[in-house]
Amino acid sequence: KNVGEVPLVITKINVTCGCTTPSYTKEPVAPGETGEILVEFNSAGKQGLQNKVSTIMANVAGGQDKVTIITNVEASGVVAPFKNEG
Repeated sequence: KNVGEVPLVITKINVTCGCTTPSYTKEPVAPGETGEILVEFNSAGKQGLQNKVSTIMANVAGGQDKVTIITNVEASGVVAPFKNEG
């Protein structure tokens, strides 16, 4: 949700590896309205704790913000949510 006073414009999303694929609302998001950011993680060939960072480039203070996906990929290939207790 855009809690700012001007339309939010996401220009691009950078990811840390090819195993994550971002998609997002391309149109400006008006104040009070909601857009969507979706980052898909492909766990093929991965195992154990995974920490993937997506950097969102937009017209926000500092020009960017980050979202982190943290998950644990079990040996069976099943992706299990990771709970950060700290």
